[in-house]
Amino acid sequence: MSYSKDTELSRKAWTIFHDKEEPPKDIKVTGKASEWPTKWQFAGNLDTIYYASDKWKADGDYLNYYHDTGAQLWLPQGSESFLTNAKKCPVKKFPQAMAVLGYCLGVDFRRASDYRFVRAQPEDELLCAFPNRKFLAVVHPRRGVVALASGRRLDVRAEGIVG
Repeated sequence: MSYSKDTELSRKAWTIFHDKEEPPKDIKVTGKASEWPTKWQFAGNLDTIYYASDKWKADGDYLNYYHDTGAQLWLPQGSESFLTNAKKCPVKKFPQAMAVLGYCLGVDFRRASDYRFVRAQPEDELLCAFPNRKFLAVVHPRRGVVALASGRRLDVRAEGIVG
């Protein structure tokens, strides 16, 4: 089977992160959910990402994890009143495929506008890694990509999310 470069790299990222032979299936995203927002705004500094993953376990045997990070959080322009244009989203090109790391259980961040602590707890969202493993995305099955995380040291490795 022939895959795009993004799909090949995403499958490799999934394999590295989960320590398994290959993804059980490629998830197809269609309709509105497959469209990337065209403009992003800075939400704030991301303190912690909470997620459930079956990495290192049998498929479907999920454990809850958290990762303290020094990353930044980005949301689609206008999706929240506290978003700022203080920083420019560092993503230059949005991928056509991503590696599903697990389910996003929540994020803790400090809003850029007033430094207020926020704990966001999404429903049904997936935590995904870009093919280059340097950016994370939170994806809702019907609303599409709802958040991005970036950071100079952010990386998805065999030992998990680092940076």
